[in-house]
Amino acid sequence: MAHPIIVIASFLTTIKSTWELSRMVRRKRAAKTLTTEAKSIYVLLKQAYSKELLLEREFDYLFKRLMRAEAHNDSRYTHRASW
Repeated sequence: MAHPIIVIASFLTTIKSTWELSRMVRRKRAAKTLTTEAKSIYVLLKQAYSKELLLEREFDYLFKRLMRAEAHNDSRYTHRASW
């Protein structure tokens, strides 16, 4: 029969590995959702501008904010990936 300390250590390692895997899956899902949402927001901005619901200045402002948010997300992802 295995020593109790070995059994407990194995159990804790399994729990930690499962937790890390679920955390990685959540991050990937969030990044994919964010990318999909960014594309749909861009399409909505273009449609609103083409229908003259937004002024050019408003469109530029919102587009810059969208690009800044997307760039911030990309930089956070590359920073995490480098670790």
